[in-house]
Amino acid sequence: MAQDYAGNRPAFGNPRMSGDPDRYMFWASGARMPSGALVTAQADTRFVMTKLIFGSPQYAIDHLRLHYSGFACTEGSNSPQETVLPGNAMTVHGVWVSVNGGPATACRFAGAADLSVASGSTGAWTDDLSLAVPPESLVTVYTLYSTAAGERQIPVYQITSRRGERVWGADNAAALVALIGSDTASTASLDSMSFPAYYGPDFMVAKGWDGRPVPLIVCDSIGERQADSPLAADARRNMGWLRRWLDRAGPLGRTPHAVIGLPGAASKRELIAANASRRWDIIDQIVAMNGGRRPFTCILNQMGRNDYDSGGYAVMRANWKALNDRILVRHPGTPIVAVGQVIHPNSTDGFRTLAGQGYQLGGEWPNGLRYQLEADKAAGMDGTVAAYIEVVRPAGLSDTQGRWPEPFFVTQLAQQAGTDGTATYDMITLVDAPEIGDTLQWTSGATADIATVVAISGQPGAWSCRLHYAGSRTVAPAGTEVFAPNANDGVNSPRTGTHPRPRMIRHIAASVPQQDKAKLR
Repeated sequence: MAQDYAGNRPAFGNPRMSGDPDRYMFWASGARMPSGALVTAQADTRFVMTKLIFGSPQYAIDHLRLHYSGFACTEGSNSPQETVLPGNAMTVHGVWVSVNGGPATACRFAGAADLSVASGSTGAWTDDLSLAVPPESLVTVYTLYSTAAGERQIPVYQITSRRGERVWGADNAAALVALIGSDTASTASLDSMSFPAYYGPDFMVAKGWDGRPVPLIVCDSIGERQADSPLAADARRNMGWLRRWLDRAGPLGRTPHAVIGLPGAASKRELIAANASRRWDIIDQIVAMNGGRRPFTCILNQMGRNDYDSGGYAVMRANWKALNDRILVRHPGTPIVAVGQVIHPNSTDGFRTLAGQGYQLGGEWPNGLRYQLEADKAAGMDGTVAAYIEVVRPAGLSDTQGRWPEPFFVTQLAQQAGTDGTATYDMITLVDAPEIGDTLQWTSGATADIATVVAISGQPGAWSCRLHYAGSRTVAPAGTEVFAPNANDGVNSPRTGTHPRPRMIRHIAASVPQQDKAKLR
């Protein structure tokens, strides 16, 4: 069969296993599961088309298949419940795939151009698409879909506009089909700095596998991408430290992967019969396509953050291990590699100093319950863990005793921010230039302002920064300190530091040794 496939597959310099070019495997960097808030269709934009751009592996692929679901998952305290349902069918009018800006090739669903996706269904796959994708390509997927006005549409992807992604809306399909291949700006009413999520493919597989590990990732918000701004996504759509680390072209190369986890997920709520098995059922469909072969080689288990239990460590440990047991029942013999959690501090000064930080429950350094769980993961968790990838020590977080480092970026206001304490503003001028996607904080008296940088212009000593947030009224004089905290969740005091911010995310991704990819199977 291999000679029938389009495209050349150059040998990978360091394959880990015997490759199987006829096996569907996960391939798309930046792919994710449906989750978030349903979108209510408006009359003038009830037809929507997303333009999403994914990265391909370091080997050539072809015979692509894309999956579209009829449900989304919850985020937060009951995640990953697969209960976010539109309550109405969605019609997919067409899917097109373009490679490196080339012509768009149409996909089919059982031979048809369109598809009706029933609410709550596992959805459907596109037919096998023979399309040569060279190594390390950018693959654009256009998805055109609609509902009636007032009906709900399933959320999957936040749009990374700086990378060329778009979301367009209209009251008819033809107006959107005409935009395929263009870089026309997104429809203004759909393109918000609150980054709503729009429909697109979730699981994506292709043939051409060269033998390197392909992990399926069960994770929570830290592994998925929480607090990494779509403005800061890399060229291959990676957000979050784990995706960025896996997709780095280090000595063992980029590692294709699929993320099945979601923000808020906990081990005791994953892969259970009550509303947390549909995603796994879809994976079973791929196994069937492959004649019994899985689309992944190992499981990467990053869970743990949301497994803290006031009932004590025995409960916490049992919940984490039980997920491994369920995975091994469903996929016997699959190696499970554990990934370390990050740290769990809080702060009374917005994470400006080490001295201002304490610890969340269970995150007391170095022997809190959360760190006890890490020790058991590293020890093999009763034989269910094949290897452990440590995060805290390589990232220097043991040097700070489980507290976030002081900010990597600190500057001052070059001009006064605010006018009269009543009018809001969304521009500040800084002495030094931040980065797009940075979360900035500045303090005036007892009031702290936090905002995300969405645009920068100017020159050294006077950088104008447009911000996204509720809008400050606080007057802050020139010379006021401005910094990018390495973590900061919310405005309560003490503030929790569960989620690292973009600069810290990139630091972790760069610090965990690439050689640890050798632990993947």
